Amino acid sequence: MNLDDKGRLAALARLTELNVPVALERMSNIQSVYEDALRSLVNQVEPVCRQLSDSVNQSDAFAVHIHGIKGGLSTVGGLALAEMALRMEMAARKGEAYAHLLPPFLTRLKELGRKLDGILNGMAQDTKVLGDITSLPAKLQAIREGLELYELEQPMDLLNEVRHFTFTKAIDQQLKQLHTALSAIEYKAGIAIVDKLLPLCEQGQNDEDYEQQARAGIQLSDKPVSYLLWDAQKNLIDCNEDVLTMLGLTAKEDFIGHFFDFAPPKQAQLQLSKEAHRMNLDRAIRDSLHVCMWTFWDVNGHEISVEMTLILNKQKRQVQGFFVAE
Repeated sequence: MNLDDKGRLAALARLTELNVPVALERMSNIQSVYEDALRSLVNQVEPVCRQLSDSVNQSDAFAVHIHGIKGGLSTVGGLALAEMALRMEMAARKGEAYAHLLPPFLTRLKELGRKLDGILNGMAQDTKVLGDITSLPAKLQAIREGLELYELEQPMDLLNEVRHFTFTKAIDQQLKQLHTALSAIEYKAGIAIVDKLLPLCEQGQNDEDYEQQARAGIQLSDKPVSYLLWDAQKNLIDCNEDVLTMLGLTAKEDFIGHFFDFAPPKQAQLQLSKEAHRMNLDRAIRDSLHVCMWTFWDVNGHEISVEMTLILNKQKRQVQGFFVAE
């Protein structure tokens, strides 16, 4: 879907990595000026990532490079990433450890650059929505037929259409592998993956929990998935063992009822944690799905920043939270 000026601004506003209103206000609410600043940032991502990686063991040079991208991020409203950059810059200038913070920073910076590049070039990069699983087998059969004829363009076009959506964990994984196979021009491998996908479609159609599985797409990671549950009154009522392990706790009662004891007073966006938490739950309830950044404190006071997916259970009016701790 091509985006006009209004569509681009709406897509930018939905990015959890940016505080668009704050950035726009700095630029007299002129969208074209803001987009120019974003394009400048996108153009910096690749060279800056290379510079940071090359200078990670040279604290003075590293501090200079990270200071530059910190300014660019602050300008466009990328406050969470800017704060991560500031932490690394200060650590580098003080001779403290910072190398362990660089990999997650680079990953998030590259992902932001990818999203911005798509939006600024007129393509929607919103959170994936649930696809129609009943229409997927026909498109997969068409992909298979094209591959049998050693065609690539049409199968890739069809695959790109369905990859704009999310289905189930297993289907999304196989679609990703299919894209890799087609990108490498591996026709037989692509056919084999389609043959795996077709029965998964039938299984997904018969799965009552299909929507919840699909929306919790973060479970694609092979790392433990942490789980939180809030009731209709927005009280935390449950968590799994992975949350306790991450925080250094042994009993749920030490965490449930003490949620804000394990968070800094302010989140990365410089909002009070209680206010940011309320806004996140409100958006999940309003939109059924919300992705946000959240910073925890473990029992030793160490910060743990995660990307959390909040999903509304419409029947019970409960909000489920999923995240993978790095």
